[in-house]
Amino acid sequence: MVPHSTVHLEALLKRIQESGDILASGHAALRCADAHAASGSAAREWHFLRVACEALVLCGAFTAALSTSARMVASAYTEADDVALGRSLTLQAVALRCKRHFEPATEAGRRAVQLLDNAGAHPEYQAEAVQALISALADAGAMSEAWQYHARLAALLDGLLDENKAGKGFWTLGNLAFLAGHGETGAAYHARAGALLSPANDVHQWARFNKSSADLQLQAGIANQQTQDCIERAVLAYRSFEPGPSARLGLTVTYARWLHAVGRSGEALATLEDGAVANSTLEPAELVPAYSLWADVLESLHRPQEAEHFRNRALQYELISREEEH
Repeated sequence: MVPHSTVHLEALLKRIQESGDILASGHAALRCADAHAASGSAAREWHFLRVACEALVLCGAFTAALSTSARMVASAYTEADDVALGRSLTLQAVALRCKRHFEPATEAGRRAVQLLDNAGAHPEYQAEAVQALISALADAGAMSEAWQYHARLAALLDGLLDENKAGKGFWTLGNLAFLAGHGETGAAYHARAGALLSPANDVHQWARFNKSSADLQLQAGIANQQTQDCIERAVLAYRSFEPGPSARLGLTVTYARWLHAVGRSGEALATLEDGAVANSTLEPAELVPAYSLWADVLESLHRPQEAEHFRNRALQYELISREEEH
């Protein structure tokens, strides 16, 4: 691969990024990484792997993001650069968590936090690592340990000048507060995040933030106008781009969960059916929340036999996903 080819591929990547097609951007960045690997530039290869991994996470292509993060961790560039290795592990922790592999996600997150702290890395990189670790711990049910990092992340965020980065951090803190049972604190942190994040800067991130906020409000027993507003903003944002299958399913489940919470279970069932959840080709772990909700909705509609069927399917997928983790 000659240098001219890398220049051409990088120019193509820039044009695709400007078009707003995040999934295509991720694939284009991977092609750039491959070209630089062939030309012997480990640093440039790692850079474009990072660009690709971030894009793949944003559009819900979590399997591809996980394999890309593994390439980053194993890159020759990280052998002599602890900051690069720490940033690679941060993205690996994110991808693992998105795939519901919580134990390896927390392990990667802990390594990232320690490496970046020991290296005296930029607060932005440290904040990203702490966020990834908090999210993984919270999803793994280790709330007490996750909460121990709360003050550390808040202090790092106060030192960030980048509003988008700070917004993502307060998003994470809000998530943590919701899961720790502090609903009002969670809503306040999410309000602060919403003021810092902007759909004009990153509509994909805006979509994910609003969906996530709605999910956590529902988990906290909150189903009010603010919850509905979050869902509607997420739906509107998703209409501006083509989300991946995981993201589409996630939004379907969130909307159905809200309908169920406000007593509109018939509409919730129709939403799950229209979303073609039953015919999804996603991996088992990603289907567990959908089938669990489907069972709950059917139970509320006094259809116990069908509910039991979907509850068994959810259990089956949960067992399969646990086996895959090991």
